Amino acid sequence: LMTLGPHSRVEIMNYLNKDKEVNQLKLTYGKVRTLFKDKKEPPQKLPEKGKSDNRQSRLIIKTPSAVAGVRGTDFYLAYNPNKELTEQATLTGKVEVENTVTGEKVVVEPGNQVEVSDVKPQVAEKIRQDLKQGKSLEEVRAENNIRPIAPQPIAQGVKEEIRQTSAIARRDLNFVSPEAVAILGKPQTWKLPP
Repeated sequence: LMTLGPHSRVEIMNYLNKDKEVNQLKLTYGKVRTLFKDKKEPPQKLPEKGKSDNRQSRLIIKTPSAVAGVRGTDFYLAYNPNKELTEQATLTGKVEVENTVTGEKVVVEPGNQVEVSDVKPQVAEKIRQDLKQGKSLEEVRAENNIRPIAPQPIAQGVKEEIRQTSAIARRDLNFVSPEAVAILGKPQTWKLPP
């Protein structure tokens, strides 16, 4: 289930079929709140790379600066091309967020958010080469003024963006779980943006 904020664009990259076990979406710009749950019991963690966990399918949402991989979770993802910034916030479950240039990954727990800034294409290629040649992630970050992906409590401004994105679904029981209400407040306060 998904709600989109105004002025948002999401592309379906591929959908689950016999040959692929991963659903992929691309958030070109805008805001989206997504509930991704199968009817089966959700696993406690993402499967290890290269190992399959057939209990449920997996969803990956890409932005120009980050990739969010989720299973059995309720989360928010936004990309602002003017600020060149991806914001991700987790309401339930866990979300693995990866910087598409540095490869840095973090798991974002419920009640937390992360931000990932874009890197200019020419700088991104230099960073990739530096990492291939053995430079540490810390060295590359320092040389290119890249902030680490650091989970922190969801900011009030981001909570308001999630409320606005969720307003159209505030009567849908799937979107008003006790965990979501504990973070966002009562659904009656969720209002569409002006």
